[in-house]
Amino acid sequence: MKNFEIKNHQNGRSMIEMLGVLAIIGVLSVGGIAGYSKAMMKYRINKTIEQITLIAGNMRSFTASQPADRRYAGIWMGCGGLAYESGMDSVSDVVRKAHLVPDETLVSPKQTFIVARVDGSHGLENQTDSTNVINAFGGGICFSSMDGDKTLSLGVFDIPMEACIDIASQDWSALNPESMEINGSAYSGGVEDAITLCSIDHNGIVFVIK
Repeated sequence: MKNFEIKNHQNGRSMIEMLGVLAIIGVLSVGGIAGYSKAMMKYRINKTIEQITLIAGNMRSFTASQPADRRYAGIWMGCGGLAYESGMDSVSDVVRKAHLVPDETLVSPKQTFIVARVDGSHGLENQTDSTNVINAFGGGICFSSMDGDKTLSLGVFDIPMEACIDIASQDWSALNPESMEINGSAYSGGVEDAITLCSIDHNGIVFVIK
């Protein structure tokens, strides 16, 4: 009888190989997170631009038949933080009844959102007793009549620096604003001016429209 020698060959992976695999997984994970963050930033920028364009268009269409000297009378939407602190409702009856802002931008009761407080600070608040309008970054969208109700000031706030530069330097010829301001300073147009003015973490862009 012959004796058969059975050899058991076991192939294992070395520590170096395992570290290499983990390193590759780590690089792919970081790249995926960075790609997701970039995509979300782009989505929010585009969504905020869409909100500005839609709200301005709604305002113009709704008030087109109004006399020029009081076209935007009764049109106002206060920033959530100021209304929240004063206990006042922040939206006018005209805006509410005519549905001049997209439903997706309305903050429902007790929803948390970013507010600009009276003292100039920013923070999270739980909205309780007033309607507020928010942009895709969680900041406020505010508007009110100006120049004896002849023009409308439309502002978006708490915009990150990168998004502020991108939004401000868009081609706004279709919106045709009378003027634009970033953080209270006149914006003359162009990326370089946007970079100069969008210099903080929470930026505000205001459009003055006819």
